[in-house]
Amino acid sequence: MIRKLLLAVLLLTFCQLASAQKVAFSTNVVDWAYLGTTNLEAGVGVSQHLSLVGGGKLNLWSFDSQKRDAVVQDKRQRGYVGVKYWPWYVYSGWWGGFKGQYEKRYSSGVWRPALEESTAVGGVLSAGYAIMLHKHFNIDFGAGIFGGRYIDYTLYRCPDCTVIRQQGPRNFLRLDDVMVTVSLIF
Repeated sequence: MIRKLLLAVLLLTFCQLASAQKVAFSTNVVDWAYLGTTNLEAGVGVSQHLSLVGGGKLNLWSFDSQKRDAVVQDKRQRGYVGVKYWPWYVYSGWWGGFKGQYEKRYSSGVWRPALEESTAVGGVLSAGYAIMLHKHFNIDFGAGIFGGRYIDYTLYRCPDCTVIRQQGPRNFLRLDDVMVTVSLIF
């Protein structure tokens, strides 16, 4: 699923390059600081006010906790495609966006000692502000809300036990991204 989503993003990007006003590649510094989550987003300006975006996140790391005998991890695979609206001009000032997103996640010890496994699909509504530091360099600040459905969800009482607290498909709404994004614009 993630491969198909990323392939669609790449195809959209390359198909739009001929008529694109600007192409941007960005990474979220907050994700890198949060347990080393690698991330990359590509965007293509298709008009004065619209850009198409696509990207993904990957975290494969586990860390030993010194406060308790537990592993701290938030392993995730995420892919998304979407659109951003820029009221002034693409890649400058305020923006609002919507993206379709797929996420597979395995988390323990971050917010609570329990183990959470999930596969989710849904949409992300986000907004932010881009500060142009140079014509080829931006810093964006923003946040998003992810709403959708857990296709597969299991919450275990602890990382090492098999006692299930919650299980099965269910709807959700949660904070998705807190963004401090560095962008290179071509």
